[in-house]
Amino acid sequence: MNWGTCSRIGRRQAALSAAASVLVRALPAKAEPKPAWTALPPTPGRPAGAIQHVLRLRDTTLAVWELGAGPPVVMLHGGMANADWWAHQAVALARTHRVLNIDTRGHGRSPLPPGRFGYGIFAADTVAVMDALSIPRAHIGGWSDGAIAGLRLAIDHPERIASLFSFGANFDATGTIAAGASAPIFAAFASRCRAEHKRMNPRPADWDRLHDRLRQLWREEPRFARADLARVACPTTVYAAAHDEIIRLADAAGIPMVFTHRRHFRR
Repeated sequence: MNWGTCSRIGRRQAALSAAASVLVRALPAKAEPKPAWTALPPTPGRPAGAIQHVLRLRDTTLAVWELGAGPPVVMLHGGMANADWWAHQAVALARTHRVLNIDTRGHGRSPLPPGRFGYGIFAADTVAVMDALSIPRAHIGGWSDGAIAGLRLAIDHPERIASLFSFGANFDATGTIAAGASAPIFAAFASRCRAEHKRMNPRPADWDRLHDRLRQLWREEPRFARADLARVACPTTVYAAAHDEIIRLADAAGIPMVFTHRRHFRR
């Protein structure tokens, strides 16, 4: 092959390379995957094989489903949601534990009773469920409102709590993000919770009253004193989300800082 032939091949390869480069630039850019916290995953359904209880307690009726056998774990969900949001975790835990998932009063399958809401009331409801199902002591897993109720349990009923997992709690009503409720992902969450309440609840028309009571609760509570949190003695893990729409990370991080015996904080 002479130099002329090599030169022609080289020019042809250069032209093809330039054309390919133009075509690649003309293709639409590959979309970057959205961060996980910007999308709301589907709500899991109540697991197959779960046992459903309807417990008439004091001034309210609570729906509770349970799964598995072993040391008891009680799961407390966030405001507006329902027990099914814990289903993935319940299935995993049920391999070695008896898992109880409570629909907070007025939420999910639990009807809305008269009266105000309070995290002390939610904690007392949890103890009443444990009494009704002959559970002297349990591990507690709480998310958001459920995490705050879990802290209230650990303070007011320490003899009933084996350990506490607290995810997304604040220890003061001022620890929330002012415009958090207007975030698109939170609006989608609220809309889905409303639809699920309409489908599940024995009194679906009560949604607006439930929402009003929750908004009042969130304005007024929690109000944990540092001395209260210092009384938390059970093994406790506090988790917070760096991209939480509602709870300020600094507020959540402050919870374990006042424990008498420092526990775990994860973000």
